[in-house]
Amino acid sequence: MNGISSFNLNGIYSAYAAQKDVSVSKSLKRKLSGSSDKPVSSVKTAKKKAKESLTGELKQLDFVSRQFESLFLHQLIKSMRKTVAKNELFNGGWAEEVYTDMLDMERAGSWANTRSFGLSTVLFEQLSEGVTGKYQQTLSKNDITAIKKSLLTSSTDNSDISLKI
Repeated sequence: MNGISSFNLNGIYSAYAAQKDVSVSKSLKRKLSGSSDKPVSSVKTAKKKAKESLTGELKQLDFVSRQFESLFLHQLIKSMRKTVAKNELFNGGWAEEVYTDMLDMERAGSWANTRSFGLSTVLFEQLSEGVTGKYQQTLSKNDITAIKKSLLTSSTDNSDISLKI
């Protein structure tokens, strides 16, 4: 307010009102003192919305980190399979290669869903620091930690992580 603090304006107006015997309305006092007109319930609503928004963003991050782990595991399985010699007697040709690749994708997705290798958990922990930064003013560290733990402990949320061709 042009370099004059709201505290000073409130004091000046109160002194003026006392001299002129004018009552100062509560809303004008709030505006002059800088406090918000928002009741406590709107703060709770803002906190609730922040929790919901953070949970949604962290769920997306969790899903993407599990997808990355699935992709990594699929490439790992493919590389391991190349080291095994093919049996000429039971070679199924191109159809067998497609089937084996699809089976490997499903296995990788299943392993990523159970977090058995831990890559998705490490990725989630590292990347979630950037996501939670903007919620630190609204939510406490305990709230953020509880949301993160609830996502990590629910190993499968019925999300199919298997890679699609």
